[in-house]
Amino acid sequence: RQAYRYLSKVKIVNHFMGTELYVLIKGSPQQHRQLKRGAKLSTYVVVGYILADELNELGIKNRIVPIISQRFEKRVYQFPGEKKVIVYLPSKCRDFYNYQYLLRLAHDFPEVTFIWFPYQPQEKEIIPPNVVCRPYIPHSEVLTEMEKCRVFLRLPIHDGGAPLSLLEALSIGRWAIWTFEM
Repeated sequence: RQAYRYLSKVKIVNHFMGTELYVLIKGSPQQHRQLKRGAKLSTYVVVGYILADELNELGIKNRIVPIISQRFEKRVYQFPGEKKVIVYLPSKCRDFYNYQYLLRLAHDFPEVTFIWFPYQPQEKEIIPPNVVCRPYIPHSEVLTEMEKCRVFLRLPIHDGGAPLSLLEALSIGRWAIWTFEM
């Protein structure tokens, strides 16, 4: 009982990068209730305004820790002449990673080659000809594959402010293009 009394006074911090929050938000009403119940006992911390907005819509208090600045100055940049883009999009989570957006971009920009990894084929799937599908790439070789392209395409909006694939791309000086407004 003493331990319970002590722990009940301690505020626990739950940190959401995005993926696990997306799963809970898209889950059942019971999961929503668990989130709300958890908010009474702990503080939810998120790293992106999109995640905070989703929690706010459910009536769940949260705090934002901005890892990446949400304000970017508008400048005119010389876009790389090479039209080759690499996209991290796990096949098992296609909806989470905005799979349909990749297909639309490939259709709208046929002169651009999109390298999709890790790719696992699905039945009756039609992939545009300018999308090159690569199977699983070992983590030790991911940076080597990213170095072959000058641009990294950032598709998911629920994955928080600083996912590993984005930091990897920036660490080797690649352009990082968002498909959504931060």
